[in-house]
Amino acid sequence: CTLWWPVGINNYEENKLSFYPNPVNDIVTITLNNSESNTQITLSDLRGRILQTLNFKQTDKMTINMKNLSQGIYIIHVIAGEWSRKIKVTKE
Repeated sequence: CTLWWPVGINNYEENKLSFYPNPVNDIVTITLNNSESNTQITLSDLRGRILQTLNFKQTDKMTINMKNLSQGIYIIHVIAGEWSRKIKVTKE
């Protein structure tokens, strides 16, 4: 019996995005590895209401100021070219 574990794309996709801190007080930093395209970030509440839309040009490190938001859970949608991910952050 031979076990086969897929590598490559799955690992690449999992390691492409990182963010910190979580929970956040003021500023959340998002890092995209190998970002060769423009990136759009949308911050929304759990009701789907868009609070901020930010656009970045070919950068690996982006920040979102959440200082003036109420405590709670928020969704950050990151779109870079045809790649996208949604992440959940907690504002303290």
